[in-house]
Amino acid sequence: MRVFTISVAAAALLLGPAGAAQASTPTVCQRLVPSAYGPTVWAGAESSTPLPADVIANWGQGYDGAGGGPGLSKNAADRSTIRQATARGIRVLGYVWTDYANNARRNPVQPSMTPAPLRAVEKEAMDWYRWYGVTRLFFDGSTTGTDDGQLSYYRRLYHYVHDHIPGGRVWINPGWYPPTAAYMRVTDVLMDFESSYDTLAASPPPHWVYRYPARRFASALQLPDSQSSSLAAALALTRADNVGHVYIADQEDYSALPRYWNAENADVAAACGARGTQPTDRGPGGARRGVKNVVLVF
Repeated sequence: MRVFTISVAAAALLLGPAGAAQASTPTVCQRLVPSAYGPTVWAGAESSTPLPADVIANWGQGYDGAGGGPGLSKNAADRSTIRQATARGIRVLGYVWTDYANNARRNPVQPSMTPAPLRAVEKEAMDWYRWYGVTRLFFDGSTTGTDDGQLSYYRRLYHYVHDHIPGGRVWINPGWYPPTAAYMRVTDVLMDFESSYDTLAASPPPHWVYRYPARRFASALQLPDSQSSSLAAALALTRADNVGHVYIADQEDYSALPRYWNAENADVAAACGARGTQPTDRGPGGARRGVKNVVLVF
């Protein structure tokens, strides 16, 4: 194992200008959450050391042609895959597409959209539970708006999961920061960012994010293998942005683990196991802070 320490100057090159005199913030102990949208992801995740905490399962088929979900019927091979991951200690999240609450009040279905009535989404949540024993649901394609019934759509979904699935947990993914904390009342974990590393670097979270523990937030970043030298900087940014669950991928369709998966896994494990404080380059509300030392373990 080789350990490298990046100095303030080197970190500034990776993360942009910063005032080195600023104080660091407490460690954010992150958990890796790869999206298992391809068969090789499961094997790669299960053979990792350490294991990722969670995996988002998606069999690629859902209601009325939706591009993701538990499938159209119970499948013995899929059940075996989930049981094996669970036996290894990996928690499985079941993927369900909600198409931006497009059947919410005054938000009509557009020709290019897959209708997502609550009854269909609720049924898929129960399919994940009844067929595969999955109690954690990942609702993709969520909104950030609070008008026209969007927020009430996810509120009903949240209560449905908690009322009908023992130990149920809800993740929703708008992929961008909601303007207010209203969505924190309708989800257990909010994926408040899903985009490129360059976009992340230019887009700090709103102030309200720092009022909640990091375990309530997740981020998914696209970082091409050609930019893998920025992996440490990208992970440092997510920690600074109060993100407790993270996945950085080199393919937008999440069909395979990134080529730099081992380095990503090691970095997250090292930061989580580090004593004292974790350096950061952002303060609450996006103010830039100095990066002192970032330890990378490969």
